[in-house]
Amino acid sequence: MVEEQNSYDSKEALDEDELSAWLELRLNEKILRALSTLKFLHPTPIQRACIPPAAHQGKDVIGAAETGSGKTLAYVIPVLQRLLDEEEKYKCSMHEGSNIRESQGLLRALILTPTRELALQVCKHFKEAAKFTSIKVVPIVGGMSLQKQERLLKGRPDAIVGTPGRLWELMSAGHEHLTELNHLSFLVLDEADRMIEKGHFQELQSIMNMLPVANQSRVVTNQENNYLGLDNSVMDAPQIHRRQTLVFSATLALPVGFRKKLKKGHLNGKPPSKSEEYSVALLAERGGVRPNAAIIDLTSQTIVAAKLEESFIRCREEEKDFYLYYLLKLHGLGRTIIFCTSIAAVRHVAAILGLMQMKAWPLHAQMQQRQRLKYMDRFQSEENSCLISTDVAARGLDIPGVRTVVHYQLPHSAEVYVHRSGRTARASEDGCSILFVTPSDQRKFISLCDALSKKGLPAFPCNSAYMPAVMKRVQLAQKIDDLSRRNMQTRAKKSWLKRNAEALEVNIEDEDVNEKDDLPCYFLEKKRAVEMKRLIQELKAMLEQPLEPKSFSHRFITGADMSPLLAAQLKNYAKQRKSKNQNKNLKVRLKGNVRMGPDREKKGLVVIGQEMVEPLNALRTSKR
Repeated sequence: MVEEQNSYDSKEALDEDELSAWLELRLNEKILRALSTLKFLHPTPIQRACIPPAAHQGKDVIGAAETGSGKTLAYVIPVLQRLLDEEEKYKCSMHEGSNIRESQGLLRALILTPTRELALQVCKHFKEAAKFTSIKVVPIVGGMSLQKQERLLKGRPDAIVGTPGRLWELMSAGHEHLTELNHLSFLVLDEADRMIEKGHFQELQSIMNMLPVANQSRVVTNQENNYLGLDNSVMDAPQIHRRQTLVFSATLALPVGFRKKLKKGHLNGKPPSKSEEYSVALLAERGGVRPNAAIIDLTSQTIVAAKLEESFIRCREEEKDFYLYYLLKLHGLGRTIIFCTSIAAVRHVAAILGLMQMKAWPLHAQMQQRQRLKYMDRFQSEENSCLISTDVAARGLDIPGVRTVVHYQLPHSAEVYVHRSGRTARASEDGCSILFVTPSDQRKFISLCDALSKKGLPAFPCNSAYMPAVMKRVQLAQKIDDLSRRNMQTRAKKSWLKRNAEALEVNIEDEDVNEKDDLPCYFLEKKRAVEMKRLIQELKAMLEQPLEPKSFSHRFITGADMSPLLAAQLKNYAKQRKSKNQNKNLKVRLKGNVRMGPDREKKGLVVIGQEMVEPLNALRTSKR
């Protein structure tokens, strides 16, 4: 009764004029209500192109569009539409007394994504779109409690969004809900180009081998059957519901005559060539895509988003930290994602920025899932913050307010660059992408520009007057990080010796330790700790001061150098210093902690002589 009342209230609130663009797509009213609640008033081009063939014509779809174009809803809405249509048909058949077999409680849609974060994001969007329906969806990803996910599956959800690794782990264990696949209506492969990379996601092939054959238009030969590793009992299992396969990616490269190959059978009893072995085309065919599939490619010639401003900074390898701090200090407005190709680089950058008192959090594959989610939540909750990540965050993640993407290390391919840069300039917004190019990266940079059909990229404007002050701060942080790592290595070596001694059941007596070797090590570690403490205090005092250009003088500021901006900055800075001293005196008098009021929480002056503008505006100004 409560559900009916909520539906009635939502129905009354539905504004048909507001959703006129969606009404053209003939969507279920429950989906329209959810779209109205989410304030999605107009379908994006990829949604307008994919929904009719997938939702109403029952076709398979291979779709490609630039990052941030709304691909998730382009497949979530057809899944919901068909499940709701089948639900209504079942209710009508029950009312008329027809003996149609009920599929309620069986798995109806399986959505596969390459990363955990993307799977959780897709599941969230699915739940939002299914808000006014009874359709249940759950995420199945690695890094989470296996027992908890087994309990979720006992609830027999209609749809599952998962990563291949954990999904195959549960499937191979014989979980009942994941092995009853004859009623599966949808198989969705998101970020398909990432799913078929060589050496990755072998579980994906095993999952697809478990699916009943959806495409009966061709005969699967025994040789092909053996090559794919399909079990005969699986291949012969009947597909009760006609299954649709939806394949999506930000880039699409299909061979000539792809439809003919689908119709004839791509393999023709032969293993695929090396060029075909890891292709979206082969993945689509193995997923059961039918020859009449709708192939929708909305990728532009520029490949990247239209409103993305691209640039580069040429520097030496040891200067990257200087320019990164310069960017974040002078242009750190909005959220920034810093991409690295190695986990070691992520840890290094996170340590340096942490010492520089920046709001920065790392993200990489070796972190526990709980920690990854915690850092993602912190990044999204802070307006001006940084996420330092490997390419695990390059795919599909839709984080609002990301204004800048920094490629601390160049990507391995143009495809990865497109996905990295796609974390900004999403959904018709603008954004900025900045590459750090070292002399050893020059060839890779030229190849990247050629692949993107660009003659080159504009250089990002850097004011060299601030670099001495920047270098002084960063070099201090690097020294502290180096001392910290040395102490950690020393402790790790001692711990390793102790662990191995315990494993071998060997007692290490005091006299067994060479005092000549041990004492210098002890004093050296203590000396490092003292030096670290001194450097940290020095860095802290330095960070409390605003960043000053090399030409700035505290003693003599001439009228010619006194711009209106500088005058206003110095006036505000004087007020802040006065307020800070008053608060300090008050704190001493009260002899206790004083709760910081709103005025005292305001950020002080960051840079003298220049306004803090985001990189996009700085780049546009330099072009003008």
